[in-house]
Amino acid sequence: VEAAVEAEAAEPGGVHLLQKLVAGTSHKPVDPFEYCWDDEETFDFNQEGVIYLMHIPKTAACSLKYDLMSAAGAGKIFSQESCYSFGERCHASAVLTMLRNPRSHVLSQYYQCSTSVDWPVPKSMRTVPERFDDYVHGWAKWREAGNVSGTQSYWTDPFTCYRPISLQAHRYTCQDELVVSKFVNVTQAVSNVMAIYEYPKFLNVTQAVSNMMATEYLGIDEAYQESICLLRTKLTGALPAYCDCSNATAWGLFDGIQEDHDSQPHSLSDYSEAVIADIDAITFADRELYRAAVERFQGEVRDVEKRFGTNILCRDLTSDPTLKYVL
Repeated sequence: VEAAVEAEAAEPGGVHLLQKLVAGTSHKPVDPFEYCWDDEETFDFNQEGVIYLMHIPKTAACSLKYDLMSAAGAGKIFSQESCYSFGERCHASAVLTMLRNPRSHVLSQYYQCSTSVDWPVPKSMRTVPERFDDYVHGWAKWREAGNVSGTQSYWTDPFTCYRPISLQAHRYTCQDELVVSKFVNVTQAVSNVMAIYEYPKFLNVTQAVSNMMATEYLGIDEAYQESICLLRTKLTGALPAYCDCSNATAWGLFDGIQEDHDSQPHSLSDYSEAVIADIDAITFADRELYRAAVERFQGEVRDVEKRFGTNILCRDLTSDPTLKYVL
């Protein structure tokens, strides 16, 4: 697997992760594998102030960690694609996460699995459909038939991809019964990390919302810069200069990272109403969760604005045309 991924990362027209330059930043070479995820065996959980970053795939968690590391303190953020319950198990002092518009979240999951060079399943072994329409319709049909529960890894998933059935609510309610193995033999190939999750037949939306409300640090992907402003203020007690949205010059000083894992560009506007309906059919729990999260987020931002006398969110997310379906 390592050799296959290495070869695919160097395909013509591609950019090897180790040599990638991040547009819009200070243009330092950044390898996402150095900061996106942490090793549970080597991380120091005994230190004070550990923050567990519940890394929900495709919610800008890699960027979030990179942009908050200096505010949280060196080596304080532990990032892992695990469940909310892991925070209690590792005795973290706080939980950090980012949530995303469910429709764009499902689309992003598909393009990560189908086009990204750093998806753990090599292209030659991927079973993800060539069209997003088929991917999401397949899951909508399986959900309707009640065939979306059980234990699966990315390798054994029908589409060798994420299971997009309200993935954000799933991570907020699973009981951390995942298995992580560093050496998993799959068709005589070796995977670096294998995560196996238990997927229930029904998700507890009430529990997901309750756990979200108990999360100490929460951001919204559709308001990324505003989220960084809120979270850095909560971490340090100071508001960065680039957080005045009424001052275009100051706002433009934000030098955040954007990690896209070299996925192919994509847009919801490219898909029909029938495809969008299929997305909605498999994200009911995530819509409820996201709606409550945006309400909480905007309330916290307004409180910080009053405290510092500065405009941070110069818009109302509930008025965003792309979010009206959920908000």
